[in-house]
Formats: sequence, structure tokens, C-alpha cells
Amino acid sequence: MFKKLFFFSLSIVIAIVILTNTTLYQLILSLGSLGYLGGFITGIFFVFSFTVIPSAVVLFILADTLNLFFLAVIAGLGAMCGDYLIYRFFRSGTDKITESNIIKNHSFLKKLKGLPMVRWLVIVVGAIIIASPFPDEVGIALLGITKLEIKKFLPLSFLLNTSGIFIVVALG
Repeated sequence: MFKKLFFFSLSIVIAIVILTNTTLYQLILSLGSLGYLGGFITGIFFVFSFTVIPSAVVLFILADTLNLFFLAVIAGLGAMCGDYLIYRFFRSGTDKITESNIIKNHSFLKKLKGLPMVRWLVIVVGAIIIASPFPDEVGIALLGITKLEIKKFLPLSFLLNTSGIFIVVALG
């Protein structure tokens, strides 16, 4: 738990440094000059709370010169990689939560956890969050709670992020 709190706090500090340091902010914006490779890297950062806004700006810049469909696919691959990192991070913690004494000692929560409809509802809500231009951490945490297998999570993440990024760059 301490390790996760440390990394979360570190990400807040990094976000503040990026947003207040014009050199670092310009460095992120310069990813636009890397073409599709910049799109892939930007896709990785598009899923994190504190880098989603600079990443969206870079994607808007790239959309002016690159094919929107290919940009969305490449950035979607990057976003899938970023989601995988978050998934691995959250999955280890959610296994402990779902098997904790909180759920074991409350019959209502045990019954709720066992209902397939609840699992699908959590998956749908998580998928909507991932497909939206909002940061993916909450959606991925929800998918981690459902113990969605990685072989199902990765293609789902790719499809959701690619479609979400396509809509964002098309509107930009």
C-alpha cells in the first residue's frame, strides 16, 4: 500500500513539474515532430491523469499533418501499453481488496460480488471510462476488480483507446 501511495504522490509531483516547467512542457509538445513514433509515445501518456492534457495537445498537433486513422491506431497501441502498466499496478492491489475481510465478513457484499450482472456492469462502466478522453486509472481499476484476463483486457483496451483517440483527434 505504501509503495502505491508513493508512486501516486510521485506522479502528482511530476505532473506539477511538467505543467509549471515550460522546458519540460515544450519537450512533451515536441513529440509532435516525431510523426507516428511521437503518436505512439503520446498514446502511452494519454492514459495517465497528469499527462492526458499535454498528450491531447500533441495529438491535435499530429492530426494536422498525419492520417487520422493511422494516428489513432498507433496512439491506441501506445495507450494500450500505458493501460497495461496501470492494469498490472492495480491488479495486484485489487486482488487483495476483493479477497479481504471486508468482503468475506459481509454477506451482502459476498452475494453482490457473485452476481454476473454486477461483473458485467462494472466492466461496461470501466470500458466507458477507458474509451472516454478522461484518464484511464479508474476504468482500469474497475476492470482489475472483475479479474478480467489479460488476453481479454489488451484487445479491449486497444479498441476502446483507439476509438476514443480517433474521436478526439477528429474533433480537434
